[in-house]
Amino acid sequence: MDSKTAPEATSEGALPDLGSPTSTRSWVALLAVILLLAAAGIWGYLGSVSVLTQVPAVAAGGGLIYEITAPTDGTIASIVSPGVVIPEGAPVATIDPIGAGLAVPVNQNDVVLVSSWNVVLGSPVTKGQVIARGAIFNMQPKTAGVDAAEPLAGLAFVSGDMADIIKSAPSLTLSAVGTSGQVLTAPVVLLSVGAFPVSESRVALMTGNPYFALNLMKSDRGNTFEVYLGYANIDDYNKVEGSVKEGMTPIVVSGAQATLTITEVKTNPLSFLFGSNG
Repeated sequence: MDSKTAPEATSEGALPDLGSPTSTRSWVALLAVILLLAAAGIWGYLGSVSVLTQVPAVAAGGGLIYEITAPTDGTIASIVSPGVVIPEGAPVATIDPIGAGLAVPVNQNDVVLVSSWNVVLGSPVTKGQVIARGAIFNMQPKTAGVDAAEPLAGLAFVSGDMADIIKSAPSLTLSAVGTSGQVLTAPVVLLSVGAFPVSESRVALMTGNPYFALNLMKSDRGNTFEVYLGYANIDDYNKVEGSVKEGMTPIVVSGAQATLTITEVKTNPLSFLFGSNG
């Protein structure tokens, strides 16, 4: 008879020792299930939770974004500095026409600011060519087809589904990169959503980024809408518009990169199990 001691028999289905790896995994799994049920219970009791979604946007800086075009063929003789407010009727550039003749001024009929130039001194240009991007400060949104009298804070281009979410969002916040490089954040409100999908060229014009426009059109499959945003607080608007009226460089320039943060309320589909009216 073998003198070795036989292992003690254990009953079938007995739990493993608490210190074993199998036991540790079991307790971790149990804890995860408990936490999941607790979270579901809280969500179900409350009925809904707030979710933040961020989408790219463009600051309007109190004015409408637009493009400056050359009035004639020739070469660029002078240009104003970017970020400087130009009075109504004053030239933002001059063009030496082809052949003889006086320099042709590039005048605008509103208070304007050039945010960026597509040309330099001596650049050859043709009539109708876009030579700069800027902002017009005397035009109200309704002039551009927006059914609102409030000044624009910014624009965003989103899918139709996201536009519907924005319409019902309890709060919207716009963060824009200011002229000093500092990010400025302000609460905004929805003024209007475009009635029809926008074109790729429109997105490229407003954002100044044709690559973004191309990728957006691909992801939304042509179902992209323009969203107009206004200031929720008049003080935020006065900070932007006030500097323009005083001839100072605006703290936010139209066309500046921005981010729209959307507070979306999502309802738990199982909330009825917990008796919530959420």
